[in-house]
Amino acid sequence: DELHLTVLETYANLGSITDMCIVDSDKQPQLVTCSGCSKEGSLRIVRCGIGIQELASIDIPGIKGIWPIRIRSDDSLDNALIITFMGYTRILFFDGEEVEEIETKD
Repeated sequence: DELHLTVLETYANLGSITDMCIVDSDKQPQLVTCSGCSKEGSLRIVRCGIGIQELASIDIPGIKGIWPIRIRSDDSLDNALIITFMGYTRILFFDGEEVEEIETKD
């Protein structure tokens, strides 16, 4: 009954992450996560070892949810965002540097 493994280092499990945001600090950006669920849920701050590079930002108040999607199945990257608000949804399509809102039918 000899143990053949040696624990070298342990890390806290951040999963499942239900929400997160980036907080700008004086030293470096930090990632704040809502991790876990039920009585085991917690807020976690990830400080070291992550590189955050902001590629774009959207200043739209009242967003409840946001999901990246591919408009066409043959697209190699996600090129649209579904953005939900209380009572309505918007879809933004990205074509290079251009952003276009796609009309949705009620």
